Amino acid sequence: MKKLFMIIALLPAFMFSQWIHTTDPSGTVWSISLCGDSVYTSFSNGEVNFSSDKGLTWSVINSGMPIGIIYTLLKSGNDLFYGGIKGLFHSTDNGIHWTSSNSGLTDTIVRSIIISGDYLFAGTQHGGAFISNNGGLTWSPINIGLTNLFVYSIAGYGGKIYSCTSTGLFVSTNNGTLWSKFNGLPNSGFTALAFSGNNIYAGAYNVGVYLSTNSGDSWSLVNNGLTDLWITSIAAKENYVFTATQKEGIFLSTNNGSDWFKVNTGIIDSEVTSLAINGDSMFAGTWGGSIYLSTNNGSKWSVKNTGPGTVNSIVFNNNNLLAGGYGVQLSTNNGSSWTQFNEVNYVQSLIINGNNLYAGMSWNGISKSSDIGLTWMPVNSGLTDSMINTFGSFGNIVLAGTYHGGICRTTDEGATWQAANNGITNKDVRAFITKDNNIFAGTTGGMFMSTNEGLNWSVVNSGITDTVIESLGLDGNNILAGTFNGNIFLSSDNGQSWTLKKNGITAHFITSIISLGNSLFIGTDAGVYQSTNHGDSWNLISDGINSTIQSLTVSPEYLFAGSDNGVWKRSLAELTSVSNKDNNLPQLFTLAQNYPNPFNPTTNIKYSLAQAGNVKLIVYNILGSKVATLVNDYKPAGSYSVQFNGTNLASGIYLYRLESGAYTSTKKLILLK
Repeated sequence: MKKLFMIIALLPAFMFSQWIHTTDPSGTVWSISLCGDSVYTSFSNGEVNFSSDKGLTWSVINSGMPIGIIYTLLKSGNDLFYGGIKGLFHSTDNGIHWTSSNSGLTDTIVRSIIISGDYLFAGTQHGGAFISNNGGLTWSPINIGLTNLFVYSIAGYGGKIYSCTSTGLFVSTNNGTLWSKFNGLPNSGFTALAFSGNNIYAGAYNVGVYLSTNSGDSWSLVNNGLTDLWITSIAAKENYVFTATQKEGIFLSTNNGSDWFKVNTGIIDSEVTSLAINGDSMFAGTWGGSIYLSTNNGSKWSVKNTGPGTVNSIVFNNNNLLAGGYGVQLSTNNGSSWTQFNEVNYVQSLIINGNNLYAGMSWNGISKSSDIGLTWMPVNSGLTDSMINTFGSFGNIVLAGTYHGGICRTTDEGATWQAANNGITNKDVRAFITKDNNIFAGTTGGMFMSTNEGLNWSVVNSGITDTVIESLGLDGNNILAGTFNGNIFLSSDNGQSWTLKKNGITAHFITSIISLGNSLFIGTDAGVYQSTNHGDSWNLISDGINSTIQSLTVSPEYLFAGSDNGVWKRSLAELTSVSNKDNNLPQLFTLAQNYPNPFNPTTNIKYSLAQAGNVKLIVYNILGSKVATLVNDYKPAGSYSVQFNGTNLASGIYLYRLESGAYTSTKKLILLK
C-alpha cells in the first residue's frame, strides 16, 4: 500500500508546490474547428482547447471529463460537440458544462461528426454511420449499403453525405438511408475530403490525392509534386487546395491538383494531422501538439501555442534553459515563457561546448548555433550516420553517438567529423560521460571506455548483466549506468567492475541520470526518482507527472524534467524535505516507448499498472484499424513487457494504445523493413 510522505521539516512554502508544468503541450492535435475568431482544438490526451483571439491565448474547456483521445470537434451556433474513444459529448455554453450524447450509438469510438441541414451525422470506428434529428439527443444507425463500418471521416456537400472508410469512399443522396460506393477508386483507406466548386478531392492512405470534376462519376490521381502520399487532411479555398501529410508537412496546389509544392515555412513539426480554413485564417495541427496559423495562403506559418511539446533533451547554461524535441526552444525565465527556433527539428540531443550549441537530430544530422539558437548552420561533414542519439564532450572535443554509425568526433567546432570506432563493437551509441581523463560510452551492446580522448575504446562490462545502456551519470567518484530494462549499475573503480543498485526502482527503463550535492536523480518511464545514499535506495518523487521523462537538468533553483508532455520543474529546496516512501509497486500507470524503434520485425513494449484491473494493449494502423491485440486480460498491479511481431505487416507507422480503467495512453511505433 502506498504510504504518505514523511516530512523531515515543516516547509509551508513548498508543501503544495510539487512539480510545476512550465508549458501547455497537450499531445497530438487531432482536430481543429473554427468559428469566427474562435479556434477549438482537440488533443490525444483528451483536452479540448479554446482560443477566442485566433490562437494568441488558450484555455482548456473540458476539465473533469473522461480522459482519452478526442478525434473530432464540431462548433455550430451555441452547440459544441466532441467525439473520441470515450464517446460523444455536447455543450451549449462553450464548454462550461458537458453532457453525454451517446444514446443509440452502438459504437462510442467517434471519429467524425458534422452537421448537414437539420441533421447531425457521426462516423464511428466499428459501428459505421449514425444520424440524429434532435441535436444529438438520440442516434440511429444508417448503414445500408455501407459495406465497411470503419468510418474514418464523414462530410456533407451539395446535399450529399460522404463517408471515408478503411476500404473505399461512399456517398448517400438521401441523408444516409442508402449508400453507394464510388467506382474508379482503390479499396484503400480514405482519410480526408475537400470540396471546391465542382471539384471533389479525396485523400487516401499511402496512395495520395484523387480528383473528381463530375460529382464522383470518374476520378483521376493527382500526385505530381506530392512527395508524401500519407494524406491526413485536405482543405480547399477558392483556387487553393492544401494537403496535410504524415511526414513532409503541407502541400499547396493552385491548379486543381495538377501540381503540388511544399508550403512549410515556419513549421517545425512536419507531421501535420489536421487543417482548417476560415476566411484568410488557416490553422494546422501537428503530431507534436503544435498549432500553426497562416494568413497568406500558406506562404508563412507562425506557431500559436507555446511550449516545447515532446522534449527529448534539456540543458541549462547561464540562465538559458534549452529544450530539444520537435524543434529547439529557449526560456530565460525558468520555463515561464518560451521562444521557438524554426531551423532544426526532431532534436534528440543538445549539448553546449564553449560558445557553441549543438543539436543532434533524428534524420538530419547535426546543426550548430553560436548565438543560443537564434541562427543555425548544418555541420555534417564526415558524419557516418545522420541519426544522432546523444552527445558527449572532453575539453573542446565533441563526441556524437549515432544510431548506426557508432561514434563521430570533432576537434574543430563541428567543421569536420571523424569516425572514432576503434574497439567499438556495437554502433548504436546512447550515452556518454567523462570522468577524469576517461570517456565512457553506453551502447545497446554494453559499456566502452576510452583513455585517449575517444580515439580507442575497450569493453568495461564486468558485472553489468543488462547491457542495453540508455544513460550515464556521475556521483562523486562513482559512475552510474541506467539501462533499458530499468536497472542502475554503479562503478567505483573507473568502470572495471559494476554493482546493481536498483532498490526501490519499478521503472522499465532509465533515460537520464544527474547528481546535485548529496542527491542523485534519474528520469524514467515512471517519472523521477531520487537517492540520497549513493543509489543504495531510490524514492519516486514525481507525483503529478504522468509522462515518460526523457532528460533532466538543474539550475540554481530548480530540477527540470523534459518529458513527452513538455517541461516540468520542481524546487530544489523542496526536494530536501522528502524522505522515503514505499515503492514496492508502480506509483503510476505508464506506457513506455517501444524498443527498438524503428524495428524489424519484433519490438518490446513495456507498461506498468498502479492498480489491478482489466487491461487492453492493442496495435492499430494509422487509420485506426486494429492489427493486433497484445493484451486483453485482468492484470494485478505491477510492471509488464510484451513483444510485438510485425512480420505479416507492411512497413509504416502504427499506433499502440494501453487502456486500464480510466487510464489510456497511445504511442507510435515504426516498422521499417
